[in-house]
Amino acid sequence: QTIDTVQEIQNIWKTYNLETGIPIIDLQHIWLLKMIVELDNAMKAGVPSKETFQKIMNSALDYTKNHFNVEDQIMRYFRYTDTVNHSNQHKRFI
Repeated sequence: QTIDTVQEIQNIWKTYNLETGIPIIDLQHIWLLKMIVELDNAMKAGVPSKETFQKIMNSALDYTKNHFNVEDQIMRYFRYTDTVNHSNQHKRFI
């Protein structure tokens, strides 16, 4: 199952061209994909209870907010020219 999870993460990574070239951001993207793939697989298997599902979703939401905060700080630090638009994409995603 671990190999399948890695394969799914790689497929999503390549399909959506998620590589930024910024190691911390890329690692965070991979970790978020791992949570999403594992949740998807658990749901397909009918494993998670309502409580487990809610716990995973809350963890993913907290993680996403923290990740977007790191991205926002990096964009401001390097004076990324499209910070406002990208930050708005974060808000829509959440």
